[in-house]
Amino acid sequence: MKLSVFYLRRMGRALMHGKYTVCLGGMTVLLVFSLAFSTLEQSFLNTNLDLDGKTILTALLIAVLSLAVTSPAQVGVRSLFGDIANQREAKLAHVFQWYGDGKRLNRSIVLMLLQSLLFLAAAVVFFGLVFGGAYAIHPEWFAGLTSNNIFAVVDALTTVYTLALVALVPTYLVVVPFLPAPYLLAEDPEKKPLVCLRESRRAIRGFYWKYVGLQLLSFLQVIAYAFLASIVAVLFSGGDITGATTVASWILLLVMYFNILPHLGISTVLFLNDARAHQGQSGAE
Repeated sequence: MKLSVFYLRRMGRALMHGKYTVCLGGMTVLLVFSLAFSTLEQSFLNTNLDLDGKTILTALLIAVLSLAVTSPAQVGVRSLFGDIANQREAKLAHVFQWYGDGKRLNRSIVLMLLQSLLFLAAAVVFFGLVFGGAYAIHPEWFAGLTSNNIFAVVDALTTVYTLALVALVPTYLVVVPFLPAPYLLAEDPEKKPLVCLRESRRAIRGFYWKYVGLQLLSFLQVIAYAFLASIVAVLFSGGDITGATTVASWILLLVMYFNILPHLGISTVLFLNDARAHQGQSGAE
């Protein structure tokens, strides 16, 4: 019997609460790494406003370093989610095992790099089509970006953000089949990155929209918490919009790392278990 998305999420929530301390530890590791490298890159860009070749190259090197350092933790945390979902012993030390084993380290980096390149390739295609087509048909939509009129600038930026959202949807839908790949590597570190990507696509086959629905519910959670965080921040900011924005961003970031993402991660493992079990039954028949 196929399990519904809502049932998978309820199971994931219950399992997460039962092992919340170890979830908190694993997500703290990811959060520290993410904040460290985003702060480093932002500081560098703020002090190097001229986007010359050297600046771009250095920014790319920081991004590559971030990928190399965070990839083992990304896969390690998914290993933690797998232990929790399958009701095995879950330890924070399992996250750091991906740094102590050369094969695991290399495979996690290669897999996350391949995932990033897949997303980048899809983004180049769809953002190019959307923005290129829009500019070819309505170049006046972008004229406001260089205007001295604040209303024209706001109007042009609204158009840009809308087009970006339009391009982002097909980009996401194209890469969806490859998103579970890190869970498969976490499950079996002996698998090569390309094998994980192929098996990820195979696992999603027949369950594509169910997986999209699972992620969509988490996305709706993000929107709801963003709304609530904004209200709370405004109420306690004393009219300071900049301060309210900062507070709201921090609230949302903490909620995502310590609630939404671990819930989604454990639910994803349960989804993969259910999908592969059903595929196995279908194959046997």
